Amino acid sequence: MLAGATTRWKQVVAYHYSGNSTDGAVYRPIILAIVEAAASIGLHVVNITTDMGSPNRAMWKSFGVTYDKPWTAHPVKPHQHLYFMPDVPHVVKNLKSALVNGHVITIPQDVVDKEKLPSSVVSVGPLKDLVSYQEGMALKLAPKLSRGVLEPSHFEKMKVSSAMHVFSKSSSAALRYMVAEEHRPESYLTTAWFLETVDHWFDLMSSRNTVTALSHFKMEEYDKAISFLRDSIHLFRGLKIGPKGSWKPVQTGLVMATTTILVVQHDLLRQGHKFVLTSRFTQDCLENTFSSIRLRNSVPTPVEFQYALRAVTVGQFLSPVHTGSYVDDGSDHLADFLDTQNSSCSPPDVLRVEQLVDLTTPPDITKTESCVLYHLAGYIVKRVISFSLCDKCQCALVKNVLEIMAVLLDQAISDELPDSPTD
Repeated sequence: MLAGATTRWKQVVAYHYSGNSTDGAVYRPIILAIVEAAASIGLHVVNITTDMGSPNRAMWKSFGVTYDKPWTAHPVKPHQHLYFMPDVPHVVKNLKSALVNGHVITIPQDVVDKEKLPSSVVSVGPLKDLVSYQEGMALKLAPKLSRGVLEPSHFEKMKVSSAMHVFSKSSSAALRYMVAEEHRPESYLTTAWFLETVDHWFDLMSSRNTVTALSHFKMEEYDKAISFLRDSIHLFRGLKIGPKGSWKPVQTGLVMATTTILVVQHDLLRQGHKFVLTSRFTQDCLENTFSSIRLRNSVPTPVEFQYALRAVTVGQFLSPVHTGSYVDDGSDHLADFLDTQNSSCSPPDVLRVEQLVDLTTPPDITKTESCVLYHLAGYIVKRVISFSLCDKCQCALVKNVLEIMAVLLDQAISDELPDSPTD
């Protein structure tokens, strides 16, 4: 599949059937043929993104690509590079699997000293403790973290969202809260730091908007992002995963993906591009196509795959022709029409706050749930304040703060609210 890096488009161009065991070297001439065919119609292929299956790693080797030199001479423009990159969502899923499967991850000592971490060990233990602690709570410290995330089924392992429920700011803040307020060991802070670091790395490596895109518009933010990605390479190189601490394929993916993004964004920005959305270099477009193909049968036969791929590929052209002779009739296709009809429901009745909450007596919730509620309220207030309210309105929203309830908000990694005035 070809997909745009500067504009949003995608197109299936080829497919091949393969056996359970395939020598990845056979992919080399296929890739070269596609790159050259794309060039013949004016498309310049910058990067090849794949997962980290054994055949794809063999394909990298056939091009002379390594994790610290993920490029080769471009077959059409030899003075330029053709880059190779492992798919970032696949890499982060592999890292999450290593963690929840019980592998201890050891942070390099120089990173421990630099970040002033209490220990060098990252493990799933603190996360399991957090899940047990918040079980049964109406308001959870990390609402998307559950036993199902830490003990995933086969299909749950395939979900990127499941991995990001582990590597999230809410999970990190929750562990910090457990240490500060629930007397958990300070060693939990190392796991919290690692979750936060991987979350930020994923945000930069899969940016979808100009806020997290790599750009020269704000050089200070750009320099911080590039410095963080370079530090991440050092961190991933020095990780020791498992009892033996030997080099793992996931480390190859982490280092190689980060190295590729660093050199690709440098080339594109130097060529005049205003910003780089790194999500354009993932294979999300391909995975979404696979999801559509598996809609009827999660494990399609070769013939079912062929017909489904044909239908999905043709389906993207089923839109009105702007240069047509007639006005668009505005009708949905039958499948879209049925989906709309099935998903429609009567609008819910509007309820006032007084009908939902008894405002005459305080709610019967624990201290932890109070902190979670305060954190949610703080998030809402922050969003409201962003609409350029006057000073009087801002003061009305943030006055009378109870410090004891602000603990979780302090642990969360977010922009601080305006200082509350004292009465």
